[in-house]
Amino acid sequence: MILIDWRSLTDRGFESLCYDVLVREGYTNLVWLGRRGDDRARDIVGEFPVRFGTNVQKNLKCVVQCKRYIARPPSPTDLEKALAWANAHRPDVLVIMVTNTLSADTHDWIELQQPKLPYRVVAYEEKNLETFFDSNPDVYEKHFGKPHAIPKKRVIVSLLDSQSKTLEIISEQSGISKEDVSSALVELQEAGLIDAKILKGEEHYSLQKTLESLVQIARQSLEDEDRFDILASEYFQSLINRQIVEHISSRYHVTFPEETAEGLVKLLRISPSALRTGLFSDTKIYETGFKHAQELKLDEAGRKQINDLFITSLILEMLEGTITDLRDTRSKAALKRSNVEGYSVGIDIKMAGQLAEVLSLHFETIAMILPSAGPIEAGQLLAPVDPGAYLKTGNILLQLGYQDGALRDYDRAIQLLTDKRGLAIAWNNKGVCLMRQKKNEDARKCFEKALEIDPSLDVIRKNLERL
Repeated sequence: MILIDWRSLTDRGFESLCYDVLVREGYTNLVWLGRRGDDRARDIVGEFPVRFGTNVQKNLKCVVQCKRYIARPPSPTDLEKALAWANAHRPDVLVIMVTNTLSADTHDWIELQQPKLPYRVVAYEEKNLETFFDSNPDVYEKHFGKPHAIPKKRVIVSLLDSQSKTLEIISEQSGISKEDVSSALVELQEAGLIDAKILKGEEHYSLQKTLESLVQIARQSLEDEDRFDILASEYFQSLINRQIVEHISSRYHVTFPEETAEGLVKLLRISPSALRTGLFSDTKIYETGFKHAQELKLDEAGRKQINDLFITSLILEMLEGTITDLRDTRSKAALKRSNVEGYSVGIDIKMAGQLAEVLSLHFETIAMILPSAGPIEAGQLLAPVDPGAYLKTGNILLQLGYQDGALRDYDRAIQLLTDKRGLAIAWNNKGVCLMRQKKNEDARKCFEKALEIDPSLDVIRKNLERL
């Protein structure tokens, strides 16, 4: 049996795989609807020809649902929606293709439903796909790469903590046999991704810390379900630096100002989509524009204008991907590990004619990532049990530049906090906020109040000196 790593496929990638499997299995007139965004629980539709005797053929109408489940197989609750939609489409057969093996209880549930349904339910499970790949290795290779691609990826993931490890430790952490790990390490060394050295009489392996290695690994991993964890790893965080910005500058023929370059490094460290755009997006339009600008022999002001236009276009592409990342619930844990506890996303649209503004729209949202104080039940109204939460949200709002919101939360913290140190910090931070608003006298009163509560805090004296 070929080892299948479903984590290396996206949901869309699994649908593409299912389409190719169905073609090879003899289904006809297939249409992949999932690409259109209006599938209505029909990822793929088609027909399956069935012969009756020698001269009669009937084409069974088929609706296919592709369910990529990694941690567990779909349950009856997960399948109820597929069955409900199939009732509306009235197929002859509902094919459910899954990346897992349905439990015995789920099979029993399907059999109980079968007499009530006007169509037949067919489950195409992981074991069916394994058998299919044994006979169709070319389909496997198209979607997963050569057979050793899967062990290689797992070996890479086990080394993303930047620690050097023995073959035995890599095997244990990756869940791959020592033989497969050994084979994968040889290929990775040949590709220039692995360093090997003898430590205490044993061979240890680690990932090469070079830009070329990072780009190769990013190409293999930034589409994965665990891409947020991969990006948050020590390996990626340590290598996303000015060298990456220089590489992106070269690819897109742009020169980033100092401040933009600093911001770009921070963005690339928290957004897999932004990094993927910077490293792998098509650069043809930028290359064409750059050559055209050279032909025009523009002066310095003209070259700057073109450079600014390119930067705006590229950053916009990256931010579109970042907004998609932020909507993914899996991003929050990875952001938390990068010390991101709040963010603001805004969209501005302004349009004008020669004489007047035609349209002005602004949309903005702020998200906070804060742990709950305890279990949350359905229908429960939430409020911070710990007043220190107001101090934390005030700090986040202050760093995001929302001073009015920060002041509101600092005032709440001042009303509710009872410990002297927390109260002094709340008064101090309120003073910082007022100082940023140029309300210096009000800020001074806050610092003096904070010092009165806790004279041991040096930061308050420093703020008074700054004031």
